[in-house]
Amino acid sequence: MLDRIGDHVDELDVIEPILGSWMKYRQLRQYADRKKHGPEETLLLSLREHTMTIAHRPKLEILIGEQTVKALEFEVTLALVLEGVVLKVRDARVREILAGRCRGKGTFKCAGFTLLERATKPVELPGITRREGISIPGA
Repeated sequence: MLDRIGDHVDELDVIEPILGSWMKYRQLRQYADRKKHGPEETLLLSLREHTMTIAHRPKLEILIGEQTVKALEFEVTLALVLEGVVLKVRDARVREILAGRCRGKGTFKCAGFTLLERATKPVELPGITRREGISIPGA
């Protein structure tokens, strides 16, 4: 059963949490100022190597009738190391993720015990385009 859980790690949507984290970077937020960077100006921002951790804490409740008799709490953690990422910024919005590489490690725990841990091979990230872009906070 645990091996089948590991087979589905690639189905997790990690793009939105990653984009949300990038929006907190001071280096990126400076491009929200439209007085300094007009809507026609296109900027390429190279991000240094960085690690992001995404954690979920699902719970499994065991019921007898309507009564919960036991709740098992799990911790699912995905640690990603991103390098070579380039963001294309125009008009205070991230329009594209142009390049990058990623490697990661996923951990599945219950009651403090590691049930499954897997590392990924390095992966070249495909470019991602957001037509409307993602607004940079402060814009």
